[in-house]
Amino acid sequence: MEYPTLKPYKVCENVYAVGGVRRSHPRDSAVYVVIGPEGAVLIDCGSPYGFERREKNLRGLGVEITDIELMIGTHCHYDHVGGGAELKRRNPAVKIAVHELDAPACESGDADLTCAGWMFRDEFPAFEVDILLGDGEIIEAAGLEFEIIHAPGHTEGSVAVSTVVRGKKIIFTGDCYVPSCERAGYDYDKLIETVEKLLGLGADIVCPGHLGHLVTFPVTQAMKGKIPPEIARAVCRFEPPAKIVSGIASFFYEFNVIEQALIHRAR
Repeated sequence: MEYPTLKPYKVCENVYAVGGVRRSHPRDSAVYVVIGPEGAVLIDCGSPYGFERREKNLRGLGVEITDIELMIGTHCHYDHVGGGAELKRRNPAVKIAVHELDAPACESGDADLTCAGWMFRDEFPAFEVDILLGDGEIIEAAGLEFEIIHAPGHTEGSVAVSTVVRGKKIIFTGDCYVPSCERAGYDYDKLIETVEKLLGLGADIVCPGHLGHLVTFPVTQAMKGKIPPEIARAVCRFEPPAKIVSGIASFFYEFNVIEQALIHRAR
């Protein structure tokens, strides 16, 4: 089945979005490539689907899958790192880095914590995590440095990733400010603490894990100083509706009612 697809989006020089719902497959989170002087780094790698399209998008930028030195997973969810096993199959030399608290779910294929079973009605292809991340670590890859910021709430081991490319401070947030549900490792109090941490980081460019979440615009804009941080705080503290929406989504996905409409079972 063919899906509407967009070309890679240029975030800034040497940073591109190469995957996403309309860029590679409906099951994919945003997938970013950072091209350095000595190779390339992926921030998240998407689901097990859409890999051909993501690889095509990379090749259009002059990046082969074997040029990927490192993939940093922002958290353990299926749509963000479910393609890790396939990435390793196509590039055995690639290193995969995930926070130490989320790595066990990736290595065991935990159907609940990865959201693979109850939300996506699929299995999570387990893979070995090469690098266990911790807060404040600096990872060197492709001739660049990436700072790891532990940002729990969405999951226990969610991280944001900060790097500087051509003088621009870029922060990849994954879903670390997005409300979720307890079944997937959600902790509201930790999420609020994470939002405060993010608002204090300062950034020239913010790259979210998805574009469609209610909280994406206010948080990313506040991180860049474009709107008052109070607006982002207010939206993120508006928890009850977020939990209701998450609960409804969990119910529908559990009983496979709207899967064909929203997720698509194409392989």
